[in-house]
Amino acid sequence: MSVRILSLLSCLIVWTHLPPAASTSASPQGGPKVEVKRLMKTCKKCHIDQWKEWRASRHARSWTNPVFQEAIATLPDKGEGCARCHAPGSLPPKAFGDVPLARKDARKLGVNCTTCHNDPARYYGPYPSKGHGGILVKAEYLQAAVCKSCHGHPEVNEAHDQWSSYVRSPAAANGKTCQSCHMEEVTRVMARGRRKLKNVQDARLGRRHLFAGARTEGKAEDAADLRVESDGTHLLATVTMHTGHVFPSSEGREGRLEVRFFGGDGAEIQTVTQIFDKAKDHVLPPEEATTIRIPFPAAAERAVTSLVLRFPVVPGREKEKRIPLAETETLR
Repeated sequence: MSVRILSLLSCLIVWTHLPPAASTSASPQGGPKVEVKRLMKTCKKCHIDQWKEWRASRHARSWTNPVFQEAIATLPDKGEGCARCHAPGSLPPKAFGDVPLARKDARKLGVNCTTCHNDPARYYGPYPSKGHGGILVKAEYLQAAVCKSCHGHPEVNEAHDQWSSYVRSPAAANGKTCQSCHMEEVTRVMARGRRKLKNVQDARLGRRHLFAGARTEGKAEDAADLRVESDGTHLLATVTMHTGHVFPSSEGREGRLEVRFFGGDGAEIQTVTQIFDKAKDHVLPPEEATTIRIPFPAAAERAVTSLVLRFPVVPGREKEKRIPLAETETLR
């Protein structure tokens, strides 16, 4: 019994206060810093579900991603500027939406639990809790602005700015946040690890921490509507994206409208491809019908039209990845 009591007391002490070591190291601002590597081990012990989701996410690999590593190797600063979002320090207590400061330690942990939920003295979150000595509640966790910190700021890197098109989108006008699509709601126990404290054992509404995107299995299934018609001489392909931002929304990928024309004997006659690329300022807007007009080859009797998201071969990515969004067949 005494061993169990001591174990519980130790757990309460860890959860209630960060140890003195957390206040002795200098941060980029010159004050105490969050001990990322140590705290991430602590998060894993109790928040098992959230940690597993994060570990499988692209946030977890934001620094170690081979494509990213190949890209920064060519930069004069070797990625120090990129580290602000690929290995950021804690967002709090800065204003949510501000560009983070880069951290120097544990960069391999990418964007992690401490990025959003810690400063050197407190734990932050969207809901009240007695855990960790009392969570400092911030309404911004339930708002899109928290994502703006790294997914906004075109003045820093326009290629990675999804925020600017989101705030002008029907999704934003209708009250949808980034979290609505990328952090699915779930009711579950917040902590179910070996440190089972009574005050966090009730199931409650929260969100998944997989940060689902186009490459997440099943996520792209309803991302677009594709309607194709023929007027006898031209194929008319109308695309409507059901995303909260433009498509594609970042560099290193492209949207492709691929039309394959076939003759009466079934042989393929011609393929026509329309490419959408943010780097070339040619994108599809959210919730707006865009019609592309393509001539029907004289000998063609039918066409198969596909909308695809493609990640091409680049340094760090040996094979292209294609994610089908929609496909339909049309007779002349």
